[in-house]
Amino acid sequence: MNSILQCLFSVGPLLAYFAAGSFKSDLNPSSCNKGLLARAFADIAREAMDADGAHPPVIAPSALKRQVERWAPQFAGYDQHDAQEFMRFLLDGLHEETNRGSPTRFTYTDAEFDALSDAEKATVSWNRYLRFNSSFIFDLFGGQLESTVTCLACGHKSVTYDAFWDLSVPVAAAHAGRPSAPFASLCDCLDAYFAQELLDEGYRCDACKVPRPAKKRLRVMRAPHVLVVHLKRFSVSPISGLPERKLDTPISFPLDLLSLDPFASSLAPPPSHAQHHPYAQSPSPPSSGPQSPHPCILASPVSVPGTPPSPVSPVSAFAAPLSAPASAAASRAQTPHARRPWTYSLVAISNHSGSLGGGHYTAITKSFDDLEWYSKNDSSATRASTSSAAACASSAYILFYQRTPA
Repeated sequence: MNSILQCLFSVGPLLAYFAAGSFKSDLNPSSCNKGLLARAFADIAREAMDADGAHPPVIAPSALKRQVERWAPQFAGYDQHDAQEFMRFLLDGLHEETNRGSPTRFTYTDAEFDALSDAEKATVSWNRYLRFNSSFIFDLFGGQLESTVTCLACGHKSVTYDAFWDLSVPVAAAHAGRPSAPFASLCDCLDAYFAQELLDEGYRCDACKVPRPAKKRLRVMRAPHVLVVHLKRFSVSPISGLPERKLDTPISFPLDLLSLDPFASSLAPPPSHAQHHPYAQSPSPPSSGPQSPHPCILASPVSVPGTPPSPVSPVSAFAAPLSAPASAAASRAQTPHARRPWTYSLVAISNHSGSLGGGHYTAITKSFDDLEWYSKNDSSATRASTSSAAACASSAYILFYQRTPA
């Protein structure tokens, strides 16, 4: 819980939305928890904003924990839970309590929807999701994936569009034969997530009307303002479906200039300044970490946690939507998500140390005050060193990236 809160409080727009009280006008009177979770989160957000700095006082989240337990009883008590699971339930609760959406009848028949072009399907699917799920929380964390399934027998393609809140990516195999310990990169993990997947005979082709082998590929149609990447370090048994071991593979990742453009759908708008947007296939960028040139890292100096990042304020970058009226929700949620380039800077890391049977969560976050990185372990906060940053390559579990202005 502490690790996730510390990471979320590094997302400037989220912290400002609650600390400034903007959420109050969005409270959903029909929510099951009547806004109690959002108010408790706002109380601790105000404390966190006031306390941000090199030596902040200790904040006790006990009131928030009680509201989390009301919303999601499985988190009652003090047993350790998966940080990504806790984050999703917390964000879902905050979304539900500030959701401006309302149930709306879907006016398209199946035949009419199938007759739409893929671009129209993407827009209709996105707008329909927003009718039910219109909150500032989703405006920040929500994106849209395009899934294309191609029948290997007849070539028929089925394209669907679904909203996503985070990306749970596999831990890619480490590269062997390199100096020091083998490692993989975040780009390797993204490559594995977006790689073409072969489906077995269980897929039923709409054209063939019988089960056929097929291939599936994911692409990003709309990118979120805040990209949360969950590294799937706990491998699951194919028999029991339960975690069976933890993967401690070191994962290198950039502080700045992470790009989702290489994984964009062909229907997504092209970068507005593509001619001035070189990728890392150009001359190899200098790097302070063991990272290979890859299209998902732009060809500019790349850093790893522990070296000073570009001084971009996470609050000022997206301050405008905080004061936007609720009626602007649709335009606010659509246009910025599609606009490219989709370039991100890291703002927080949730780390897990230990084994499958037990462990401990910590965080490394970027301070609003001095733009330095700090290592946070429950009630302690110290400036993050190069050595501590290098250590998190094996323990990094959830990465929080924020869109940088185009």
